[in-house]
Amino acid sequence: MSAIALQTEDDVLLYTRGKRVELATHLTKDGAPKDKDEQQVLLATLDGLDRSALSSKRIKVEEQATKNMTGQAAMIAAVLASVDPRTTMRFRTERDPETVALPSSIPHPAVVEGELEDNPGNLDYDTFMKQFQPT
Repeated sequence: MSAIALQTEDDVLLYTRGKRVELATHLTKDGAPKDKDEQQVLLATLDGLDRSALSSKRIKVEEQATKNMTGQAAMIAAVLASVDPRTTMRFRTERDPETVALPSSIPHPAVVEGELEDNPGNLDYDTFMKQFQPT
């Protein structure tokens, strides 16, 4: 393959992978090499092939994860678009009888005073701890 044909990153990766396979095949034509230098070259070549294969697999997994996230985002957007922002679900209380009541199968929650306030007061550490001090 000439340098002109190596126009994209994929072309380069295919070319170098092919050369690594060719070199590994040549080095192992008579079995594992006996010479230490050839063994080092073979190990480096095989390591490069392994890293290339693992990177390719990682890219495929990341692409699939991206597709999944895109689908999930579309589902969430569809659900959020179907909710009318003007309606809210609240518990029926004596002060607010116009709100939606819970079904009888769900026990009424124990609401602590101030828990449902829109603007609760500030509470510092010392005041909070005094609530738990023995009298």
